[in-house]
Amino acid sequence: MNRDKLPIAWVAHTDGQLLGTAALRVHDLEGREDLTPWLGGVFVGSQFRRQGIGAALCAAVEDATRSRAIEKLYLFTLDLQAWYSRLGLGNTWSVRLHERRGDIMFKRLQEA
Repeated sequence: MNRDKLPIAWVAHTDGQLLGTAALRVHDLEGREDLTPWLGGVFVGSQFRRQGIGAALCAAVEDATRSRAIEKLYLFTLDLQAWYSRLGLGNTWSVRLHERRGDIMFKRLQEA
């Protein structure tokens, strides 16, 4: 299991059942290789949503980013801007990906 080199993934599970995932990636949006690192691959199974699992996964990624002395974490989302805003991410700009509009968001991380 890789814990030192990106990408790194987190998996939430219980009793052998997958609940959700999140990852810390070097790049996550083609054409924006100048921005790094990225929170990506955030997914929580529909039956497990609204239980704080996604927020906990995102917090784990933030903690790992902060522990690497990285001050900013990026994210691309097509439709969950409001949810990520509640986690403290802000919009930087809108982009189009495969004819769909989405937003690049970021969060400034401070020392724990």
